[in-house]
Amino acid sequence: MQLDAQVQFDLIGQTFGIGPSLYKEKAGYDPEKHFKPLSLLADVPHIIVVHPKSKLPDVASLVRELKSSDGKHANYASSGSGTSNHLEGELFASIANMRATHIPFKGSVPALTAVASGEISFMFVDIAAAKPFLEGGRVQPLAVTTQARSPAMPDLPTVAESGVKNFSATPWLGFVVPAQTPDSVVDTLSTSLRKLSRDPQTRERFAAMGLDPKFTRPRDFQQFMQADRKKWEEVIVRANIVPE
Repeated sequence: MQLDAQVQFDLIGQTFGIGPSLYKEKAGYDPEKHFKPLSLLADVPHIIVVHPKSKLPDVASLVRELKSSDGKHANYASSGSGTSNHLEGELFASIANMRATHIPFKGSVPALTAVASGEISFMFVDIAAAKPFLEGGRVQPLAVTTQARSPAMPDLPTVAESGVKNFSATPWLGFVVPAQTPDSVVDTLSTSLRKLSRDPQTRERFAAMGLDPKFTRPRDFQQFMQADRKKWEEVIVRANIVPE
């Protein structure tokens, strides 16, 4: 993304931070050595969804049902191996102390379709992708993955509120610049982004896309990325996750 002829900054997502943990040397970059953090842009809240005929009132009920099957019918979908919703499923199963088989699909739509058909027990998915399925009543949302409730779905409790304490997972979007970018330029861009964050129309557009705006200072974004990278690296190693 070009700001002008001399300054370049890039829009990144959570996979940017965890890519080296998944792909090792094949990733071809180091998030901390090759880039400077600019700002977190937005949280991308995910929700956990099930088939509506399951009539499960909350996440605690889902966990009880899956545990009662002793793993025989416990499975969850993702949009592909190594994706955010795959990692969320692994973290969820670990914290809930249950067995659940990961079933990867080629994208969110086929994964959601499998949940809607009853083939799959549950999945984590971003609100924007799930919207057509939610509006059609084809899947039922149980909770949001973020630490606090999302403005996009304020009546939906968090997973932690719903019975799986200590669970939180927040995919995100942010901006970075090449490592050689002068600090003065980083400061100028950061200031401009914080001004943008106060624009009501910007916040409305974000909400329409199921995003929670979270503009931050470069240092705060750096600390956030480091903690997020460490968190998911532990999940990847523990579950021995290998990307497609």
